[in-house]
Amino acid sequence: MTQLHWTINNTASHQKWDYEKELTTPLARALSSKPVSSSADHKFHRYLMLPNYWADWYPRNAFPMGSVTANRTRRDDGEWSYKVMHSNDQSGEHLNLNFACKDEPLRPLISPWNIRTSNSADSSYSGIDWTAQCQNAEGKLNVQLTTANGMSFVSGVCNPQNPTGFWALLDILPALAGDTVDDLCVLEDLQIPKLNCRIRPLEKWTFELQGGHHQLFGYSLQGEGLPPTYWWVTETGDVALIAMTFSTYVLVERDG
Repeated sequence: MTQLHWTINNTASHQKWDYEKELTTPLARALSSKPVSSSADHKFHRYLMLPNYWADWYPRNAFPMGSVTANRTRRDDGEWSYKVMHSNDQSGEHLNLNFACKDEPLRPLISPWNIRTSNSADSSYSGIDWTAQCQNAEGKLNVQLTTANGMSFVSGVCNPQNPTGFWALLDILPALAGDTVDDLCVLEDLQIPKLNCRIRPLEKWTFELQGGHHQLFGYSLQGEGLPPTYWWVTETGDVALIAMTFSTYVLVERDG
């Protein structure tokens, strides 16, 4: 019988792979490493991306479908610089995000920020670079994207307060200590604003890994046009698991 929480239990969707083993083995190694200090000026986390459903079409004899790394460094002015690299090996898509956030609990984005997307194509469509920023216009906060050749357009309108990025939740959630958040604006891939997002605490989840007991604290994130995601945070403040609709991210490395 599986000990996985229902938010990350995708064992029934896999016949070829032992999903629970593929998830818990790297997680056990990561949780045996030194936790990231909450006061560290540099924080690093790396996650494997596991498919929630398996269609047997992926040619490689490997289960993880990609990875994401998140580097955060405190700047001289006290704000935080983020460098996130997301790779989907199945689709050949890669996303690099370079942005900064204020040193506040909800990590408001600081304009401008940069987005680099690429894929396995070998043509002019193989990648694109964006510079993005928030602009106040008639009482609204527009998210404006600009390409390298100067073409600009508005990708959406945010709540009056500054939006935050999806991967900034790596630092937002550990600081909540079980509190709730309402009316958050989360930028999907730092491009598309998702309005009226809510963070709600879930129950605590205690499980055993390689003879040791671990307790994780759960949170859900959902909003307009944003399918629910579930986040599990360790007692020391590291996000260990992120469950999305089609994939689950598993912590494999941490430093800071």
